Amino acid sequence: RDPLGQKVVDLIKELEEVFQLLRKKLRTALKSHLRELVAEGD
Repeated sequence: RDPLGQKVVDLIKELEEVFQLLRKKLRTALKSHLRELVAEGD
């Protein structure tokens, strides 16, 4: 059990959490943006 491998595993886990957060923010931003576009179109 080498410490380097463990560091890599921890890093990957952190990256996955960050990506999930980014995806949530992107999705909400896109939704609000689409709503604004629809409102302007009316």
